[in-house]
Amino acid sequence: MFESIRNKTSVYMPQLRELYEAAFPVAERREFEQLLALLEEPDMHLHAALEQQQLAGFCIFWELPGFLFVEHLAVVPEQRGLGLGTKIVKWLQRKASGKPLFLEVERPVTDTARKRIVFYERLGFTLYPTFDYLQPAYSRSGQQVPLYLMSTSPPSSKADLIAKASLIKSFVYEQFYT
Repeated sequence: MFESIRNKTSVYMPQLRELYEAAFPVAERREFEQLLALLEEPDMHLHAALEQQQLAGFCIFWELPGFLFVEHLAVVPEQRGLGLGTKIVKWLQRKASGKPLFLEVERPVTDTARKRIVFYERLGFTLYPTFDYLQPAYSRSGQQVPLYLMSTSPPSSKADLIAKASLIKSFVYEQFYT
């Protein structure tokens, strides 16, 4: 079951914060207070994945022009390998209603990063390793992170991929710089 989180006082917020901060390095996530401030943004969606009314994972996605961008997806350690990540991605694909999903992944320099890429490829995503993508910083003074983009539907051209990356940069990152 998936529950939309639009309220800072959600009963799941303490566990969400713990998972969010444990699952993503500082350079690849917002400060949690910044994330909470975005709950009111109409294009940003935070959903808790629940198993027996307990937080089992979450996803954060953005509705951008022509596609959905999955900013974060994480599963609690006890639920990993049990199919919940697959359920979340398939749920996101249904939410996208035919629009492609885009997401960022770490470059395959560790076993975990390689396994993550294979996981998404099994679910129909394509990796763009020749596209030199840098995750924009989460603040003006932050550092960009070299990552790769993946999507469920290949862009029509390199120019289209550049345009999608530009939309992600402006809608998800730069407009919220403080």
